Amino acid sequence: MKLVACVLTACLLALCDGRGQDNPFKRTASQDDTCKELLESATYETHTLMEIIYNSACQPKGWEGFFNREDVKKMMHEISDRLQKDSQVQGLGLNPKIGWIFRAFHMVPPDIVKVIIMGQDPAPQPGLATGLAFSLDPSVHPLKVQSVLRVILEARNEGYCVNTSVGVLESWAKQGVLLLNTALTLVQTKIGSHLKLWRQFSREMMKYINEKTNPSVWILWGSKAKSLENKIDKSKHYIVKGGHPSPFAPANKFFCQNYFTCANEWLCKKERGMVDWNLVPLPCKKHASRLYNRKYSEPGFYEKDECDMQPCPTF
Repeated sequence: MKLVACVLTACLLALCDGRGQDNPFKRTASQDDTCKELLESATYETHTLMEIIYNSACQPKGWEGFFNREDVKKMMHEISDRLQKDSQVQGLGLNPKIGWIFRAFHMVPPDIVKVIIMGQDPAPQPGLATGLAFSLDPSVHPLKVQSVLRVILEARNEGYCVNTSVGVLESWAKQGVLLLNTALTLVQTKIGSHLKLWRQFSREMMKYINEKTNPSVWILWGSKAKSLENKIDKSKHYIVKGGHPSPFAPANKFFCQNYFTCANEWLCKKERGMVDWNLVPLPCKKHASRLYNRKYSEPGFYEKDECDMQPCPTF
């Protein structure tokens, strides 16, 4: 049965994939190496965001049409100045590091976008933000960032194979999942500190994604992300929404909402190719779907924590 399940999953992924999804935005080898080196080595002390994006030819490939707009350049100038100012304040640190601010866009050019997951802002703990919403470095246990752990647990609720000790979601990004926050930076430990700074940028970026990408799924978590719903063309795209995965938010608003399964059903219908949401190889042990009202532990939950998965929003 396990072998059959593995084969069936692979066949479904292939069957629903309408066409090849190769990244069409290739840098030359020398340009790619130079940009990667800069993005990894740059700090808020050595570079400004404007220098990286506009002076160093390190715009995310495929997104040039957005970043080269005059209104966006003006926004970027204001954001860059504010980040530079905040970074010079004694005792203040910023997340993520400057070269990772647009990492989600570097990994996912617009032509391969299938799913957009919208959160609020990066992990606030010093050094833990990776530039991909809800994704951690392999060295960081998800228990340190409970919102990431809860995303992983929700994937497990839907029957996908995960490792609750690993919070790396890069495999999703490589398949066209744009892991975004409404604010791409924050002052360390100060949740929401840069929401206003990025507000207009996020609105314009959402409009651009809405217009320029193929039909895609928008997964909106939390009130800040859901407030942008009116920027999405519902006749073209599909929206699945829920509460924020923060441990301080109501568990019944986030868990058991069927985000990933509903996304795949819609993508399959549109012949866009499903996303493999599994984070570890098949097969794996299946678990009951739970609300996780308390701090996660395994085992140790009561039956009253179990929940039924919600039906998908109408296509």
